[in-house]
Amino acid sequence: MESLATCLCLILMSTLTMLTGTLKLTMSWFLTLSVVVQTREREREKEKSTW
Repeated sequence: MESLATCLCLILMSTLTMLTGTLKLTMSWFLTLSVVVQTREREREKEKSTW
């Protein structure tokens, strides 16, 4: 009985770790994406001002 509980706890922990890792990855990905978009917008603004 105890081994089963330990197994369940381990599975829960690994799932949580995986979820948090995925969340962190998604967050960093979105951050990178927004930064890239902002840089492109700035480049466009620069081009507009030069013309």
